[in-house]
Amino acid sequence: MHNFYIVFMLWVRVMFAEPIF
Repeated sequence: MHNFYIVFMLWVRVMFAEPIF
């Protein structure tokens, strides 16, 4: 389930960071 943690961190960065796309 370590991959889930990585995806979660990426999702948090997308939510709290400026729109990348």
